[in-house]
Amino acid sequence: FHEPTMLLEHIDTEALNDDERKKALENFEKSLQKEANPYGQAQYNATTAQAQIAQAPPENWPMNERVPYIVGWQQRQIWEFLDAISMPMLKQVWYNKILVGGQLFFLIRDSPELSVLPMVMRNKFLKALMQFVMDGNAACKRVWTIHETQDGQSKIFFHNKVTSASQWDPPLELRYDFGQGQREFYRMEEMRRQELRRQEEQQRRRQMMQHQQHQGGFKEINPDHMFDQSRQPYHPGHYQ
Repeated sequence: FHEPTMLLEHIDTEALNDDERKKALENFEKSLQKEANPYGQAQYNATTAQAQIAQAPPENWPMNERVPYIVGWQQRQIWEFLDAISMPMLKQVWYNKILVGGQLFFLIRDSPELSVLPMVMRNKFLKALMQFVMDGNAACKRVWTIHETQDGQSKIFFHNKVTSASQWDPPLELRYDFGQGQREFYRMEEMRRQELRRQEEQQRRRQMMQHQQHQGGFKEINPDHMFDQSRQPYHPGHYQ
């Protein structure tokens, strides 16, 4: 995994140049004027667009190298990511709320953790997060780039470099990667709960042994070996 201090150098947009971006945006806006437009009558649907990013990936979906990296973040690495994308104001909002990186895969534009921000800033964060994840998926990155509209609202859209078409919805590959991030988060949480249960059981056994020692002066033994008679050496005549 990359060291947290290397976050900044891994955030790259691979954007089109200004002329290409302007043309792509112009073509995209024109496409929204058509009555057959699947996204609505020349309107950006503020209610549903970007509502959900994650989608459950198919079986054997290849692991994006960034997914386990992000899932493994603790709060320090999350703070470094916010510094790297110039959004340190979220630290105060997220204190004791966003504790591990896996939680980032559940954030959407209207999440309570983002709703305190103006829409422009919410889009800025989501664009940076999606770009960071996309950079770990070489196949997706070869085809898609992420952009913002220049209408003052910074709405996110995605440009396909192969077809020269653009769309509001995240590409399916990126949605699968976010779904994979959620799945990894749940897997790590289950492992964490199992470890907590193991530690609680060990603590309970230690307390039981301490109680028995105080009561009867037993010498300290490993609780795991208490009832394992196979570990006791056999001496002929021991029980005579």
